[in-house]
Amino acid sequence: MIDIKLPFWLNDENVLAIKNAATGFWQKIQNHVDWQLTQADPLTCNEQILDLIAWEKDVTRLPSETLSMYRNRVNFAFINAQDAGSVAGMFAIFDRLGIDIETMYERHYVQDWDVITIEVTEQQLSTNNDLFNQIIQQYGRTCRRYEFVTVSNLNVNLAVCEFAGSQEFTEVQYVQ
Repeated sequence: MIDIKLPFWLNDENVLAIKNAATGFWQKIQNHVDWQLTQADPLTCNEQILDLIAWEKDVTRLPSETLSMYRNRVNFAFINAQDAGSVAGMFAIFDRLGIDIETMYERHYVQDWDVITIEVTEQQLSTNNDLFNQIIQQYGRTCRRYEFVTVSNLNVNLAVCEFAGSQEFTEVQYVQ
C-alpha cells in the first residue's frame, strides 16, 4: 500500500482527508495494474482473456476439450510452433500436453515414404481423437500423411516344456 507522509504542519483535518483520498485512488490504480499483470499468464488468467490470448496464438478450443488442456495448448503454442514438423518436436509437443505416445515411425519400410505412423494406446486415441487431429493439422508437416496405430497390451501366459520323441521311417514292399 502506498503511504503518503505529510510534514507535521499539515496535520489539518482537510489535508488528511485529501491524503486519504489520494491514497485510496492510487491503491485502486495499483490493484488494476496488478490484476492486468496476473492476466498475462494463460495458466491462471480469466477464461475470456484466455480466449483472446488463444486467438492471438492461433489456437481454437475444441468442443470436448477440458479447460486445463486448453490452457496448456495456449501456454505452449509458440514453443509447439517452433518444434513442429520433426519427429523429436512432435514427441515434445505430445509430452508438453501430457499425452503419452508409444513411438513414431518416419519413412517406415512397410509404408510409403511420406507416411508417418504414430503408435498410441486405444484409450489415448479414444479420449483425445479431436485433439490428435488438431495437433496434426496445426503442427504436422504439410507434405506428409499421418496415421495412428493403436497398441494393445496383452498378458499372455506361456508354458515352456521339452518335447522329445523319436521317429522311424520304414519302407514296406508288398509282394503280390
